[in-house]
Amino acid sequence: MQHTTLGNTTTFYSTTEESRIDKTVSALNIRFLVKFTNDFTKNSKYAYAQNQNINNRYTSFDIIHNSTEDILTGNINLSPEGYWTYEIYEISFVGTPSLTDSTVPLDENTVLAPSDDNGVNNGRIEIGQLLSSATDLSQEVQYSEYATVEGDSYLYPSTDTTDSSIVSGCTNINANNYNANATIDDGSCTFNIYGCTDSNANNYDSNATIDDGSCTFDVSGCIDNTAANYNANATVDDGSCTYIVYGCTDSNANNYDPTATNDNGSCTYTISGCTDNTADNYNPNADIDDGSCTYPAVFENLKSLSFDGATNYLQVPKSSDFKTPLVSVFVWVKFPDWNISGVFGFISTFRSGGGWKITYNNKRLETAIRIGSSTKTFQSGFNKFKSGNTYHTANNWHHIGMTFDGEFIKLYVDGALESTGSNAGVIDLGSTGNTINYNTGINDIDMFIGSDQAGNDKFSGIHDDACTWNSALSGSEVTALYNNGLVTDPTVDAGNYVSSSNLSGWWRLGDGDTIPTITDNSTNSNDGTTVNMSSSDVSTDVPS
Repeated sequence: MQHTTLGNTTTFYSTTEESRIDKTVSALNIRFLVKFTNDFTKNSKYAYAQNQNINNRYTSFDIIHNSTEDILTGNINLSPEGYWTYEIYEISFVGTPSLTDSTVPLDENTVLAPSDDNGVNNGRIEIGQLLSSATDLSQEVQYSEYATVEGDSYLYPSTDTTDSSIVSGCTNINANNYNANATIDDGSCTFNIYGCTDSNANNYDSNATIDDGSCTFDVSGCIDNTAANYNANATVDDGSCTYIVYGCTDSNANNYDPTATNDNGSCTYTISGCTDNTADNYNPNADIDDGSCTYPAVFENLKSLSFDGATNYLQVPKSSDFKTPLVSVFVWVKFPDWNISGVFGFISTFRSGGGWKITYNNKRLETAIRIGSSTKTFQSGFNKFKSGNTYHTANNWHHIGMTFDGEFIKLYVDGALESTGSNAGVIDLGSTGNTINYNTGINDIDMFIGSDQAGNDKFSGIHDDACTWNSALSGSEVTALYNNGLVTDPTVDAGNYVSSSNLSGWWRLGDGDTIPTITDNSTNSNDGTTVNMSSSDVSTDVPS
């Protein structure tokens, strides 16, 4: 048993090294937290050991009995006088130990955040008895260094085998196993702890050894006395409360309340729908807008298709959709030189046996159709596109096309009827009811864009948005489609243009396409396939 007096430094001799818990840490990185508990008052105090001297078989350290306490410097006031139980806790560090309020636990239950600088409580390694008094007494037990013992025991045999007066046991008179004959406390004391031992109770005490009948238990339920299922006996609200809410419970009503549990007859009804008269689905009878309005997609033309005049062109499989008795055909063209000789096909279903076409033929625009057994050809004026003429200059975009209504073949450029001198840009067949001969025999071929008959007379330049109709567009419709040099959406009637329902083919030539497939954006789905072209032939040069 240790003894201390007020104002004195008490040196403890302990078996801490033999009882080490974390033996992976150097002894230099160990500090000891000593807990003192008064056997009478049960009050506890703490102090960190000072002047540690760790030997092979024992450790000595100092605790200062002082009226001014400081846990970090080992100063502790062990008043009132009497017996104190002391417990030694092993505190280890990864780095160099530093005793501060923030780097060490100040009791056995504190756990600090992991850090090389923070101490870790590995657990209790020794327990003993201390007598605090006002007068000086000699220590009742002295430790000396012994030879190494086997196993994990931290009890050491006496070197004086003839001393029968040394008796090991529990020396705490408050312990269950107090031994009145013991002269040395061997740390075996056990104590009864009264409290609630039921782990399901609110006040369960994991340290209690004897149940004292103090356990209390929660009753779960609804504790809100305004709720429909209020439980007067409940002590803990389990979130089960339900309430009566009056309102309109008809989900079809204008003022439907999804939280209502009881209908109070307040439902009102209106007509929901789109109230925006500019929307596609405007409902003039709706008086509440339900957010369902839809609007036409914003049309954008961002890409075109570039042809090299040597090997590539677009081929669309033959179809009755664009081989109709009456027809309109238009395509946007950007030609590098309108003053060169040669024949270059723009768009064509023509062969000697029938069909229609639009080409550049030796400085002239040419359109031709097969009526019966004869070909009707119209050409624009010679040198009409000579470089320097401001009407059709080189490397400018132009909207070029033709219409046939059964009597008249008309050629248009940039929204206007083509004419030179007395030639009005019109072929009058002199009678009505004529139809285009496509010759459904051997000469019935596919449609070609960027070339003439069957891939011949290949075009060198850029094409954008090629369209066909199964009717003859009026002059005002052609002007509307030209749109002052901007590509428009032919699937939507706008202004003077009213023939979207007669659109038989629309190839955007770049927008929305993945080479080699060029999509037909009309309702007929006659997709075309490029020949000797790649994605690099898709251009961002468009009419503007």
